[in-house]
Amino acid sequence: MTTLYYAPGACSLASHIALEEAGAPFDTARLNLMAGDQRSPEYLAVNERGRVPALVEDGWVLTENTAILRHVARLYPALWPEGPRDQAIADEWLAWLST
Repeated sequence: MTTLYYAPGACSLASHIALEEAGAPFDTARLNLMAGDQRSPEYLAVNERGRVPALVEDGWVLTENTAILRHVARLYPALWPEGPRDQAIADEWLAWLST
């Protein structure tokens, strides 16, 4: 099973949207950043950086939006452009959004 750890108003929204658009089966685990959920021992066991998003698949953890977005696009190719220039533009947007 896949679980996305996210927080409302955080950059994890991008990963959440990609999973929804892909029609991927996934659960969510909502963190309250104002309450410090990202620093809880339970969450730090998932993501030692204490940040969202974190995507957990069968015990494997992937963090950082750009990595998660590319991973989802590889699993659901309709989300990723086919041509090299279009892929470069998608990479450009991912870089811009992550910085």
